[in-house]
Amino acid sequence: MRGQISLEFTILLLAIIVLSTVILSNFLKENVSSFDFNIVKIDNKAKEAINLLNSGYPYQINTTLLYIGMRWEKINDSFINITLGVSPDINDSIKNFIINYIYNETGVNRSVYRLNLIEVE
Repeated sequence: MRGQISLEFTILLLAIIVLSTVILSNFLKENVSSFDFNIVKIDNKAKEAINLLNSGYPYQINTTLLYIGMRWEKINDSFINITLGVSPDINDSIKNFIINYIYNETGVNRSVYRLNLIEVE
């Protein structure tokens, strides 16, 4: 009798898990696009680039860089303009490092995702 109850409980639990997985999968397919995933990847890699610079790789900087955040604007279905905010002012080689790091690590298309870096006071 105990084995029967345990088996029924296990089957019921398995059915609930499978049903939850199917519902979650359908929800994500309908509401989350590759654009959303790419924006999150760009945001995370920008934070990583700033952390690398603050730890001394590949340039020794005399100040602590702060990642202020990002803003994006979808120009049309094939072009997205992304602006990243950094404080304090940085030189062009550091800007290029951050932008190239993001493009190289995320693998996003440079012709679709245009990255701009601005200094925020």
